[in-house]
Amino acid sequence: MSIEDDTGSYAGIGATVQQKDGDIIVVSDLHPGGPAEEAGIKIGDVFEAINGEPIEEGTTPFELSLLIRGKPGTNVSITVYRPSEERSFDFDITRDIINQEIIRTKMLSDDIGYLWIDSFTNDLAPEFEDSMRDLIDQGAKKVVFDLRNNPGGSAQTVSDMLDFLLPKETLVSVEGRSDGEVYTEKWYSDSKMGVPEDMTYAILVNENSASASELFSGCLRDLGKAYLIGEKTYGKGTGTMLFPLNDGSAVNITVFQYFLPKGDAVEGIGITPDLEVELDPELEMLPIARIPEGEDNQLQEAINYLEEK
Repeated sequence: MSIEDDTGSYAGIGATVQQKDGDIIVVSDLHPGGPAEEAGIKIGDVFEAINGEPIEEGTTPFELSLLIRGKPGTNVSITVYRPSEERSFDFDITRDIINQEIIRTKMLSDDIGYLWIDSFTNDLAPEFEDSMRDLIDQGAKKVVFDLRNNPGGSAQTVSDMLDFLLPKETLVSVEGRSDGEVYTEKWYSDSKMGVPEDMTYAILVNENSASASELFSGCLRDLGKAYLIGEKTYGKGTGTMLFPLNDGSAVNITVFQYFLPKGDAVEGIGITPDLEVELDPELEMLPIARIPEGEDNQLQEAINYLEEK
């Protein structure tokens, strides 16, 4: 989840975090040029303390966000452990307004488009549709979706986006609980498509691609529309709801689990790509936007795949 909220702008440090191995919280992405990146925080850093107070065992990413949030111009002291260097670092970071870029597009060749998604925010679907139409207008017949370091977001947003990309299909099966009662349901796309039926996709994923990212990529692959490239995904196949409490805190409760079109669960398992490719080690700590296109070996494999289609 993001350290901040999922709106277009927010006051914070410009970092995204995820929980790993049950109890540690790591930086999974950075806003290019944001306070966290400018201070020297790297992807993969593990949070150890906030304002001198050690991170307690069992702290969730949401609880960590409450410790870090504050007014623009105020400072927060952060201690992280960097596994690659086997040492800790202290940072004094000034919070700032972050203008969050949710989608970024470009043409990679005459007929291959590229669409990077930061996270699946509640209002993403219309912007996604406009971006896809723009790529098609520029000649795109194939598209690379870049979901690396994408922590997820709204399952409803994913459903709306898949509805735009697909003909009538069963997207996902859901098992959950509502008002104390167990329920099962299926989500469907309708027959109307917003893209040519013969469009094909390559999707880039990594260990930080989670939740809604796994739903999006897993559905497209199961339905024969996408080829996955990169590293095994995070493994979060559940949906949650946030319930605010009277004291200003909140409880985040799991309310459903989803299963992909072929019946596979994602929770605790993740998705193994069709082509497993590790990003070159010297690039792993950079935000995706900072990786030069010509040095991005995962992206190059996606381009190679689509050029042969």
